[in-house]
Amino acid sequence: DAYFPAGERILTDWPHDRFQPWGLTCDPTGQHFVFSDEFQLYIASLSEASSAPAQGATAGSGGQPELRLGALQSAPRCPSLEGQAMRDVGLVCQARLGQAPLCEALVLHEHGTRLAQCVLPQIQPRPEVPAELSERDLIDVP
Repeated sequence: DAYFPAGERILTDWPHDRFQPWGLTCDPTGQHFVFSDEFQLYIASLSEASSAPAQGATAGSGGQPELRLGALQSAPRCPSLEGQAMRDVGLVCQARLGQAPLCEALVLHEHGTRLAQCVLPQIQPRPEVPAELSERDLIDVP
């Protein structure tokens, strides 16, 4: 289908057997992922899978290395979400002058009526700032 090109299979181990993700997003590089269930944010980074497939997984097709998400880790506590049920999550990474990019989860909660920002210092995408950007185009976050 022209609208939905074929994707790539990514091996993933959930934090526990009853895990039900409510939200999924990734950074602009496609290397760092954020998942949410109803009450917790999780982060993971992409890597190539080892040569031995995981239990229940199949080998990659065409000799391509399989992709695997590292273990999902709980994201740092976000005071804005204390006691709130999460509905969806997005990820925004902003370039900063002379510093690593800042990544934040934007979390929809309170039955979809509120949006919280949660800083995710563990996510360190490669700084890919196009040469044509000037200082005035960048956000300087303290």
